[in-house]
Amino acid sequence: FENGYTFTTRPRRLDDYAAMCHYQQTAPESTFTQRLICSRATEHGRISLSASRLIVTANGKRDEHLLANAGEIRVVLQQHFDIALSTQDVQTMFNSIGMELDS
Repeated sequence: FENGYTFTTRPRRLDDYAAMCHYQQTAPESTFTQRLICSRATEHGRISLSASRLIVTANGKRDEHLLANAGEIRVVLQQHFDIALSTQDVQTMFNSIGMELDS
């Protein structure tokens, strides 16, 4: 068994996290370089877009919806995350991680 995370009450500075942040953003084995994910907290839970799956968790209830194409993903990014991309940009992002989407 190997510890992945250790929690302490020792105060930390923001730059203490720089090395791990860089790793998560750039390492080929990092989840964040292998798939697309966007997530934000809400008043009652969380909204996440994981690849082409929209996950809405509110008041302890989790709903998942599979999005059919790049156009639907574009709309979700705009409506839930205030991220404005063209359908082509969404398609390009998915292609960059080896995922094909219908247009």
